[in-house]
Amino acid sequence: INTLTIIASAELPSNPIGPAKGLTILLAAAVGFVLAACESYLLEYLDDTLKSSDDVERLFSAPIIGHIFQQGDGKNEENRLYDADDLRHPIAEAFRALRTNIEISQADRTLKTILVTSADIGDGKTSVAANLAMSIAQRDKEVILLDVDLRRPNIHKFFEMSNDQGLVDLISGRVALSDVLRFKNDKKVAVLTSGGTPINPTELLSSKKMSELLSKLEEIADVVILDGPPCFIPDTMLLASRVDGVLLVVSPGHTRRSLAKASLEHIKLVGARVIGVVLNRIPLRGADY
Repeated sequence: INTLTIIASAELPSNPIGPAKGLTILLAAAVGFVLAACESYLLEYLDDTLKSSDDVERLFSAPIIGHIFQQGDGKNEENRLYDADDLRHPIAEAFRALRTNIEISQADRTLKTILVTSADIGDGKTSVAANLAMSIAQRDKEVILLDVDLRRPNIHKFFEMSNDQGLVDLISGRVALSDVLRFKNDKKVAVLTSGGTPINPTELLSSKKMSELLSKLEEIADVVILDGPPCFIPDTMLLASRVDGVLLVVSPGHTRRSLAKASLEHIKLVGARVIGVVLNRIPLRGADY
């Protein structure tokens, strides 16, 4: 027979018994912090972009000669000519600093032809080429801006020109240079747009007529700036071997490290001279002065 014996009577608790909320919140916060830290390290590991000037300096042997800022979200500033719109704009000052650094780099060799290219798509090379041409022209120099990005031409958009005729038509012999070399009344740069999109842009740019055209433009202008395609396009290497210097545009947080490294190797392969690297679309914080 089972027998139950009462040892002591149960007492009512003075405080309610329940989960320890403070400890639970503390543990949840700790777990959340650990997960967030792991995610940050994972994203950092998977992110293959160049993030700072230090990353660029470690990767390239060429100096950083330009820091071009980005105002706002950059969407409304994409096709703007800063020297033409506002001479005192901070970004206009940045392009004048780039111009000065290029002039300093000419101590041992004159730069008559400059190819502006980028490591990746969307780094803003066309904006750099157009604004640099405007800035150099302020030195009372004759500047010709040539659009040699025959796959995705954009120079005509900056100067609000039509692109019905241009470089392709000139090399093909359908028009004369005076027919396609255009000036804007309020601009100081002669612009040669790309014209129609050819079926074989690489063959066209490597032709003898293209070399003759570059030589002719060097005779009639102080500086010829070429807005070329990104470095991974074969056209760029052909052009790089024919100009006096190459200006490489890099956008921190956007340009992929692998493409930047490959671009540098391709430029060295053809023996081209890299003038320097331009960091483009840097946040404008603290640059008002």
